[in-house]
Amino acid sequence: MHLTKNEPLLKVFLITLPLILTINTPCLSAENYELLFSKGMLAFNQGNYEEALHAFTRAAHLKPEGAQIQYYLALTYTNLENNKEALKAFKKVISLDPTYPRVHYDLGVVYYRLGTYSEALKEFKVAEQQEPQRAMIYYFKGHIFYLQNKFSESLPYFTKAGELDPSLKQTTHFFRGIALLKLNRYEDSEQAFQTALNLDPTSDLGKASHKYLNVIKERKYIIPKKWSLNASLSYQYDDNVVLEPDDTTSATRVSGESDSRAVLFVDGEYRFIQGFPWTMGIHYSFYQSIHSRLHDYDLQNHQGTLCGNYQGTWRNIPYQFQLDYKYSNTLLDEKRYLESHSITSTLHLRVNSNLLTQIHYRFQDKDFHYSIIHPTANRDGINNLIGITHYLFLFENRGFFRVGYFYDNDSTNGSNWDYDGYKILTGLRFPFLCKTTIDMDFQYYQQEYDNRDFIFNHSRRDEEYTYNFSIYRNINKHCDATFMYTRIDNSSNIDFYEYDRTIYSLTLSVRF
Repeated sequence: MHLTKNEPLLKVFLITLPLILTINTPCLSAENYELLFSKGMLAFNQGNYEEALHAFTRAAHLKPEGAQIQYYLALTYTNLENNKEALKAFKKVISLDPTYPRVHYDLGVVYYRLGTYSEALKEFKVAEQQEPQRAMIYYFKGHIFYLQNKFSESLPYFTKAGELDPSLKQTTHFFRGIALLKLNRYEDSEQAFQTALNLDPTSDLGKASHKYLNVIKERKYIIPKKWSLNASLSYQYDDNVVLEPDDTTSATRVSGESDSRAVLFVDGEYRFIQGFPWTMGIHYSFYQSIHSRLHDYDLQNHQGTLCGNYQGTWRNIPYQFQLDYKYSNTLLDEKRYLESHSITSTLHLRVNSNLLTQIHYRFQDKDFHYSIIHPTANRDGINNLIGITHYLFLFENRGFFRVGYFYDNDSTNGSNWDYDGYKILTGLRFPFLCKTTIDMDFQYYQQEYDNRDFIFNHSRRDEEYTYNFSIYRNINKHCDATFMYTRIDNSSNIDFYEYDRTIYSLTLSVRF
């Protein structure tokens, strides 16, 4: 084969082409990166965030270790409200350059939007050291503490934000007003709302401040009561009178007879600490039932309680923790019958505005005062109870649906009464006509006894079904009336312990 005179030149070109391309590729990549970055910045500044995202994403592929392109990619995700992707990009910026300007502030804002307040506060703390004059850092910190019900801690940050940025003054004074109102600092709250109103009376915040000022004027002249007093008088008809002194003690005696009775109940409370976050007080209640004929079943109960309540926030969920010590003394036909000491703890978790969860634990020491025919019948002992109840609030919080589960265990001195109890309850409350509320409840309670019954020589198992229907009518702010129907079906594998019971009651209550 013979070469033409141009063929040697062609060979040289083909041999050197890969080398030429290799040498020029970085230059071409750099030119493409700058072009894509400039295109993305133009779109970003014009508010075309989808177009900016497309350009910044391509640029980031060409320069994955560039802190600047990762930062603007993160800002674009933020403007598109894609906080999860923004979080990843801001974290990458910090891994590439921890001192990159403003990145800790922007990352704090993303954490704030995601509701991860503890992480947001960490980032804002770093941002505050880098940019101590940035007003929004203090505003976000104040608002986080406000959302966590830490009202005292939020105040200095709102104040600082308003001092650094006059455009934030109305907003910060408004939130200071709410925080101070929550703390019952009425005069300071009134001053904050008045300032917010004066700054712009026609704005939404100005109008809201005006409404809060009216609320404060009403509250200033109402001194919060540290005491409460309630009393009720009921007439009840019971078609099978039963001696059942509390909610977990099995029926001791079943009369098999019907009777009517009057029931008086009085309770009062005094709170010697009342405010946020602590409330502490003492409570006393008195109960007396008087039957028309079966006076052997007349019960009198005295109950004293030392109670404490703390409000706070856990993982952005408002909660209340209540701890009570209770002493109860019950008399049967004017003779000592049952004494008990109990400690009860309840955790209230307000998951959102419509959902409340309560977690309960109770320790109870019971001491019965009546003669027994055999040691196995001794009911003195310890009861432990644990349970959970969920409330779903409906009808603009005027009603609710609830469901709960409880387990309790009785460990007694006499083997006849040791048991494990399992309770399921559900209920619905809903408004009906004017100032009238209807409640419908169902409860299933199963008790499995640990030992053979001494008399019947058989392991005992009870199942109790309780149905409640009540109509509540509010008469005025001090008085209301309630009609209640209760049906109890208690079945047992030992016939002796079976009974049915229906109770009708009409109650008039007053409160002060």
